[in-house]
This record gives sequence, structure tokens and C-alpha cells, in this order.
Amino acid sequence: MVRARLTVDEIILSVETYLRQIAKRTHSDELILQLIRSKTANQFTEEDIKNLRNKYHKVLELNRLEEVMDAICLIKKSDRSDIEKDIVDFSGYEDPFSQTDERLKIALRMLKNYNRKIPAEIKQKAHNEIKKTLNNSYKQRDQKIKDRKQENHEKFFLGSVLISFFKSQNIDMNYLENTLKMIELYQTKDYFRKELFLESEVNEFKFSKEGIDFNNKKNIILSDPKNPFFYKKSID
Repeated sequence: MVRARLTVDEIILSVETYLRQIAKRTHSDELILQLIRSKTANQFTEEDIKNLRNKYHKVLELNRLEEVMDAICLIKKSDRSDIEKDIVDFSGYEDPFSQTDERLKIALRMLKNYNRKIPAEIKQKAHNEIKKTLNNSYKQRDQKIKDRKQENHEKFFLGSVLISFFKSQNIDMNYLENTLKMIELYQTKDYFRKELFLESEVNEFKFSKEGIDFNNKKNIILSDPKNPFFYKKSID
């Protein structure tokens, strides 16, 4: 017996009922709810109806997967397969405090793979790949945190170096204003890309009292164990 095609009203009722009862909705869910609330069935465009049907099929899939999840959780813990144990673990089904959005997404992918009618060895291989993506995402997140900390460390170190030089010259001018003037000077002459002075002028400065004081201070800064730049070239 062929099942009758659902009307738009029936699809709306099914989708809206499902979306209203879930605790956490996605951006896509919110857009569909907004669509349902903003129009009556006879006002929907073909594109609207297509989006509604797509969401309806996803709702059906999620409902089927929820039934599979319930069935897995009815299995005695000691009798669950490794895949079943992972699905329960990642879903937070029995331990809500371990739930994260990321782990839930992984659990859903595991569940879809578990429900596929494919050979066990292929299913296990796919499961292992899905599980590996979480470790990779954690590594990427940890690297981003590490990079951000390094960047903040560099900014703080550079700022403290600049202020210490201003203070050594007894400069009372606003530090930010002074820094911006220095940058303006360097950009005006394109000094970021070429040497400022002749080698003879540099040597003359190095052997002056101001140059020696500057060099000593520079060496202290470069050898500072808190220096985040880890200069490899030898200190002058």
C-alpha cells in the first residue's frame, strides 16, 4: 500500500511539533520556525516548501536515530559492542554532564554509521575515522588557544619594551602618541624595508655613550627568559 503524500499543513505540524520540543535548536531550525510563524500554508513559495520538506526528512531521520539510540541504551552495558559504548559515551545519554555540542555531533555521525546496512569491518573503519575527528578538532582548538596566548605574550612584551625605552629617555609624552609618531616616521620613509643610516653612522652611534647604553639595554631584553621571540642570531 502506497503511503499518501503529506500535505504542506501536515509537514508544518510535524516539523513545528518536533522543533518546539527539542531543548537546543540550530540556526537552521530557527530559520524554519521563523518561516512557519511568518506565513500561512498558501503563502509558501516553492522554495519554502522545498526547505520544509528537507527539514521534515531530517526530522524523520532524527526520530529513527532516536529510536536506535533508545534501543542501544536498553542493551546491558557489559553486552554492548565497542561502537555502541562509544555512541552512548559521546552522546552523554547516561552522563549529561559530559555533553558538549561537539561530542553530540560526533555521536550523531556515529549513530548514522551504526544504522547503515554495511559489512561490520567497513562500519568499524568508518567509526574509527569519525572518532578520530574529535581528537583532531581538540588539537586544532588547543593550537588556536596556544597561538592566541603566544600572540598576547608578544604584544605584552613589545609594549613593555617600548615603554621601558620611553622611560629611560625621561619622555613624558603620551606613550601611544609617541608610538604612533614613530610608526608614521618609519612609514613615511619606508624605513621598514631599508636601512636607516649608513654603516659608518651606525658604527659611530654604537661607540657613543648613548649607543653603548642602548646596546646594553637591548642585550638585556634579548636575553630575557620571558622574551617570546626566541632570537637565534647572536646578540651584538
